[in-house]
Amino acid sequence: MNAQRTDRSRRSASDSAGVRVTKPWWRDRWHVFYTVLLALLLLWVAVASTGRLGGLVEPAAVSKQMDDIKSEALRSPGGRHVVVDERVRLHGTEGESWVLVLQDRRTHDEFYAGAANGIGQPPRSDEVRIYDIEGGRLKQKLRFQPRGTGASAAEWRQVGGDAPLATDYDKDRTKEVIAGYDIPAQATSALVPFAITWEGHRYVLVPLTPKPPQLSNRKLDLATAKYRREPYAQRTFVNRSRGRGSSDLKLQGYRVQAFAVVEKPSPRLLTGYFVKFPGAPNVLELHASQFRGGGPQPRPCTPDYAACPAPESEHEVVVPPDRGLDTALTTAWEKVGQKWSREVRVVERRR
Repeated sequence: MNAQRTDRSRRSASDSAGVRVTKPWWRDRWHVFYTVLLALLLLWVAVASTGRLGGLVEPAAVSKQMDDIKSEALRSPGGRHVVVDERVRLHGTEGESWVLVLQDRRTHDEFYAGAANGIGQPPRSDEVRIYDIEGGRLKQKLRFQPRGTGASAAEWRQVGGDAPLATDYDKDRTKEVIAGYDIPAQATSALVPFAITWEGHRYVLVPLTPKPPQLSNRKLDLATAKYRREPYAQRTFVNRSRGRGSSDLKLQGYRVQAFAVVEKPSPRLLTGYFVKFPGAPNVLELHASQFRGGGPQPRPCTPDYAACPAPESEHEVVVPPDRGLDTALTTAWEKVGQKWSREVRVVERRR
């Protein structure tokens, strides 16, 4: 009996010697220490590299932030280049906003060849972005890129004349960006002029030609009159870009052949429309609209509009082959602009 007990005791001791007793990892203080240290290191790397957890690290200079944004935005299989890169104060932020316009392909010539002539990989429409500064960091507030590729790609068009990128046209103490979108592939490359303005809490696109132009058909045959109606019909640009505040953006307005902005005798939008089929020289019918307070949309000048009386007869602008259409509008305005406003009269009376 004693021998059996001794044998069982030996087997129990032998079995116990082969069993390894471990503690849960959270009870191992060195394991916990290294785990917390690794988590803090990863958090520091994330904050230092992106700055997205604002307030934990000092943000990089705004110019450096924009350099990083442009570097990322320009990455594309076919290449991209910057069309507009400008800082302007568009509303009451802590600093100037940043307007960025991007175009597919490495140069404008490559974009135009692909969009208008079908050469190479079809480019997408030009993209406009606006960034505001919040807490020292650039925050994207607008991103608009019309749908369309190749023959349907839309091109950003800078406003003609000597007007800057942004001006307070409607005198509401906030500046508006004036530009246009057109389709280079179309024979008559009619465009839609628009303004980008701040409304309440977001940027919106406002068409400057929301109503059809009142074109003259005087002395025109039926074919020419029909031709003048079709290119200047309404067009809608729907946003390709997705994201907060961008997916529901669209631009809808009536097309013009050329446009420019002048300051005298008051801020006005000049628009031109072909009188006949394009040729050399081109002939444009000149229209003008006046910017007024209360919104960026200008009001068309007409013979019965007291603030901007248009002449009874149409003004036609003959554009030589070596002149651009928009610059021709401003040159013509220098010659006939006084006819679009009433003369200031001084009457002398005897005492």
